Amino acid sequence: MARDSSSAWRALDRAGTFISAACALHCALIPLALALIPSMTLALLSWHDPRHRMAMGLLQASRWEWLFVLVALLVGAGSLGFGYLRHRSARPGLLLAAAAVSFALAIASPLSANALLHASFAVLAGLALAGGHLLNLRLLDRSTAARASRSPLS
Repeated sequence: MARDSSSAWRALDRAGTFISAACALHCALIPLALALIPSMTLALLSWHDPRHRMAMGLLQASRWEWLFVLVALLVGAGSLGFGYLRHRSARPGLLLAAAAVSFALAIASPLSANALLHASFAVLAGLALAGGHLLNLRLLDRSTAARASRSPLS
């Protein structure tokens, strides 16, 4: 039974890694798309452009950014907390804390008014969170291997 719950937490870590990396990629590419594709910027300014709705949708999606961040941090806290109980290393938790601070700077601080700083802190947060999940998985693998080598059945 413990093995089933362990594999469920590992699956959550893998999903957290993927989602965090996708978040970092999204946060890096959206501002680049708006900056490098002049037609997207023009679509934002023109009510008559057929891509206006799509461009506005991309910008308005940032309204829900805080909810995605909250879910990512809660998933991270759960999976990294479970990992800590198994491997007793605080390093993944430190990456989670760095991600939380970076997300806070990206979303809720006066720095978030600057698009470049906002995107930079959001990308950094996504990468820190993905790194925390990957480190947690590596530490779980090591602790499982160490337990198996100490097992009297081996």
